[in-house]
Amino acid sequence: MDELPGLPDGIDIRDGQSLIEWAEELGVHVHFEILEHYPALPMRLSEYTMHPPEIRLRRYIPWEPWLQEVCERRLLFFAPWYLIFLARELYKHLEYQGFYELRAPWYRLDLLWQWRSLETRSNSFARDLLGLIRPPHRLDAILAEALRIDARPASK
Repeated sequence: MDELPGLPDGIDIRDGQSLIEWAEELGVHVHFEILEHYPALPMRLSEYTMHPPEIRLRRYIPWEPWLQEVCERRLLFFAPWYLIFLARELYKHLEYQGFYELRAPWYRLDLLWQWRSLETRSNSFARDLLGLIRPPHRLDAILAEALRIDARPASK
């Protein structure tokens, strides 16, 4: 599987509407859930369901400016932040439906050859599709650190 199905020539995939329209053409409904509060644990900014095919993107309004700033400063990504999550979930749809799969899915770990995880493949896809200079999994690490709960006892 070498080519992405139905990807129109000459579009700027970092234009949010173009990426949403392409997902819809592939039969995936993209749903934005707008939330007026801060995220709780466990936090999921996106998820994909197969039946019916849907990508749900959660946009926590108080976090929007911060998330955009993190994407711009740490990832050098100046399109809307949620496109990273949309691209990763779209890869899951493409692979599950048999439309597209990244080639060479092997890597070496502890002297054994292992399959790359779905998350690793979806991050590679998002990076290539969106033209990211830095890997999108960095955003996950930043989010995890921001939500980290300090379990140490308070000093007296």
